[in-house]
Amino acid sequence: MPATPVTPEDRAYVSYTSGSTGEPKGVCVPHRAVARLVQQPDWASFTADDVFLQLAPVAFDASTLEIWTPLTLGGRLAVHPAGRTTPDTLAEVLANEQVSVLWLTAGFFHHMVNTRLDALGGLRHLLAGGGAPSAPHHTGVGLAVSESPGHKVSGVVVGMLSCWEGCGRGEDSPGSYVSGAGGSVG
Repeated sequence: MPATPVTPEDRAYVSYTSGSTGEPKGVCVPHRAVARLVQQPDWASFTADDVFLQLAPVAFDASTLEIWTPLTLGGRLAVHPAGRTTPDTLAEVLANEQVSVLWLTAGFFHHMVNTRLDALGGLRHLLAGGGAPSAPHHTGVGLAVSESPGHKVSGVVVGMLSCWEGCGRGEDSPGSYVSGAGGSVG
């Protein structure tokens, strides 16, 4: 099968959202938006040493960050096991996989801070969105990880993740590994 040329303006995927109107609508996300999100964003410093946890359903736009950032940077993607996610199961996966970057919905972020704050201390980047994380929870987790140099707590609105504009090209990252998915990618 011949290769199909793809430009930064071509559609990477369609995300369905109700947005602020409450009416479902499809949003066409171009390759340039995904590239801008995952290839050295100016709001975080992700590296090939990072381990991202893929926790969001693939239909949720947060999965774009979780999956494609480590794979394009040569990092590692740990895949959360199927089944119900609880604070205890998440804490176990974070420890076993040595996750350094985690994205949570604001609600689950609050739940983790209230029940398993200890599990978040090893993260280098903790992002929460899909709603506004509460200031007390943000402060609480910030204090908990502040003793670990290089750690950062970030609040990100999920709707911004795949819709940011821009285009960039990074170096190829052969040999990226998908943990829990059975093999190498690239």
